[in-house]
Amino acid sequence: MKKKYYYDQDGTKEGPFTAREIQQLLYEGTIGTDAWIRSEQSTTWRKLEDVSFDEPEEPAAADPSSRKAAAMAMLGSLTWKTKLLLAILIIVLLPLIILIGIVSLIIRTLRKI
Repeated sequence: MKKKYYYDQDGTKEGPFTAREIQQLLYEGTIGTDAWIRSEQSTTWRKLEDVSFDEPEEPAAADPSSRKAAAMAMLGSLTWKTKLLLAILIIVLLPLIILIGIVSLIIRTLRKI
């Protein structure tokens, strides 16, 4: 049986929802990472950004929109520091890897001449 969760966004308590439904609500903008979440078994409310769901919710493989929603929810749950680090890795390392590949190709080509 899947765990169910409740959320409280600006004084509005709603639920219960599965972890996937919470992620979908986050993706749709119905709730934000500042929403308060608690499981059915708990009385402790925690900020959504601090909650790690016990059951990993895999999106249905046949439904690309749910995969996108899950990916966006995951991205939305990252801290700004993690997002900045990912952006730096993409902006700096990806061109560097491409450049190394090009230089390697040129060197191999020149060795054959």
